[in-house]
Amino acid sequence: MRKGSYYYVTRKGDKQQWIPLGKDYGDALRQWTDLEGVSRKPTLTVADALAHYLDNRSSRLAKKTMTEYRAQAERLGKVFGAMPLADLKRSHVFTYLTKRGNVAGNRERDLLRAAINHARNLDFKGDNPCEKMQYRNPETPRKRYVTDVELSKLLLASRPRFALLIRWLYLTGMRISDALTLPITAASEDGIRWTEGKKQIPRFVEWSDELRSVWKSAAGSRIGAQALFVGQKGPYTLSGAESTWAKVRKRSGVDNITFHDLRRKAGSDVSLEHAQALLGHTDPRVTKRVYHVLPDPVKPVK
Repeated sequence: MRKGSYYYVTRKGDKQQWIPLGKDYGDALRQWTDLEGVSRKPTLTVADALAHYLDNRSSRLAKKTMTEYRAQAERLGKVFGAMPLADLKRSHVFTYLTKRGNVAGNRERDLLRAAINHARNLDFKGDNPCEKMQYRNPETPRKRYVTDVELSKLLLASRPRFALLIRWLYLTGMRISDALTLPITAASEDGIRWTEGKKQIPRFVEWSDELRSVWKSAAGSRIGAQALFVGQKGPYTLSGAESTWAKVRKRSGVDNITFHDLRRKAGSDVSLEHAQALLGHTDPRVTKRVYHVLPDPVKPVK
């Protein structure tokens, strides 16, 4: 691959020749077969299946998700890459999972399963050894709760523009990736409308006095489809926001905290039913297990 396209590299005399094969991995393989003059299809390896799947999903998934997938594919490739896909057994995947022994292993197995299913939708005729595998490495959900005192310290350690972003994340329970791409035009008379990037689900949050105040301060006099949250040099990128977040944590003295912990605080500071609606969960068990870490207050009998 070179600059987003595949090439067939060969020699003509003493000169190297690059023959373009296009951007689609499957088409490139078929053209490669014709150029090589072989009568059989090339052996599809695990690395081929992963590359084809990532190529197919690259335009549909968020940049951060694709970065994570590529890192997972690289780790899988070091173990299985050259193996013909038809030779991959359930025992191979089970051994990989148990040796990894962590949450990352589960995610990598999920990626491998998706890549093989994608290959089966094309022309791979074999079974998917990742399907119906009961074993998963144990996963303990993170329970870090940001106290009100810690939130105040983070806000005091932030510059005004970044403090607005922190307050917004807490008030809405919004993911950082959605907040950074939120345009000013998302605001309406009734509240904020956006499409959740992870699952492409339409979302709506009504105004409160504080939420409207944050929006007005962040938007200022700007109009149109500009990003709501901007720093000194323009709209925040994810890497830029994370870099600033690290400096804020250090200045505030609040450690072991992520942007996602603000989402958990949002889900914990309201009732379970409210938290489920605010965070956009279809399954209340997810809300209760991961995002609602404080017990709901109850009244005594008398």
